[in-house]
Amino acid sequence: MLVVAMFLSAVVVSVIVNSQNREASNSLLSNSSKIIREAISERQYKLLCDTRQMASENRMVGRMKFLVENRASFDFMMVKPTYHEMTEAIYNIALTAHVSKAFIYDNSGRPVSFIAINNDWSYLGYAHRFPSTVYEAAYMNPGDKLTYESWKPEIFLADIESEFDGIIPEQEAIRFEIINGMLCLAAYVPIVGVSYNRETDSVDPRQFGFVRTIQSIDDGFIDRMSRLTGTRINIFTRDGLVTGNLKKYSTFDMDAFEEAKWEWDINKQEILLNDVTVEGNGFYQGVLPVYSDAKCLAAIVSLYSKDIVRANTLQMIKLLSIVFVACILFVLPFTVAFSNSMARPITRVVAGLREMAQGKWDASIQVDVKSNDEIGELAKKFNVFATTTVSYTH
Repeated sequence: MLVVAMFLSAVVVSVIVNSQNREASNSLLSNSSKIIREAISERQYKLLCDTRQMASENRMVGRMKFLVENRASFDFMMVKPTYHEMTEAIYNIALTAHVSKAFIYDNSGRPVSFIAINNDWSYLGYAHRFPSTVYEAAYMNPGDKLTYESWKPEIFLADIESEFDGIIPEQEAIRFEIINGMLCLAAYVPIVGVSYNRETDSVDPRQFGFVRTIQSIDDGFIDRMSRLTGTRINIFTRDGLVTGNLKKYSTFDMDAFEEAKWEWDINKQEILLNDVTVEGNGFYQGVLPVYSDAKCLAAIVSLYSKDIVRANTLQMIKLLSIVFVACILFVLPFTVAFSNSMARPITRVVAGLREMAQGKWDASIQVDVKSNDEIGELAKKFNVFATTTVSYTH
């Protein structure tokens, strides 16, 4: 009975522990997605602040005003220092802001200058388009100082060949975009100053261009979030896996997400919990959809292996089994001794009755009385019966 009770207890405990581990896994994934959401939200705020700093950097408005109003009138050599200064200004800010790319556009959406930064090098360039297009670029290694001699003429600069594809931003904005297959944050800040209006003979506000910065949500971000949350993280777009640390999970159905019918905010986005099987391995999954212009652009997925949950449950069952075996080994000798102590008087009574039935009337047929319970009472009655019977026969 003890073994059966322990077995049933182990089954019940394993079911309860497995259910608790499932709830704990869902809680872990929810917290993981919340941490990712907060980290991205902080990045959004910081990137917008850094972009605002670029747009309002000392003399940036004056430089853009000078170029927009005078570049068609002056020779390239006259405006060349202005290009150098404004490109260097955003470069110095971008170095500390962890921006991967930054652009300055004029008020018609044509790129004026740009920078691209990664761990190994930096690439800066600008274009002067009047009367003919002139390109210059500077290639920088980590630790290099940008000087006048760093700039070299170029025949072609791909990063500033295309005009801005979209409506010229007139207000600050930050949004998610897919750039070169990567999920990125893109911030937009107008460059606004004042200009003399001859028609009204007044000084009116005027937008001379805007700054656009790009920050990739890359492997470094994924690795840091994975360490903080204790989960695996993948980022998917409609083209499949973009980056992540579970490479064998490479496809995700983005069509399951409906278009946002409200002004979407990542901080208010609900986290979706479900299960997924990847090459025969089960995972609990937390999904954070990412929207842009009411359309789901990407999904940030946190994953927690079911093998870990099963291992935790199995470990608990093993511990319970060890405790149960130890209890059995500890209790069994006492159980045997107790059973013998209870059975011995009854066995002696049965043996005495058997001897009497066989005609062996002997006053020595007595049972030791060692307790005051029902067994002891039975032994006393038998002793009285045996004595009385022997006296009667004699």
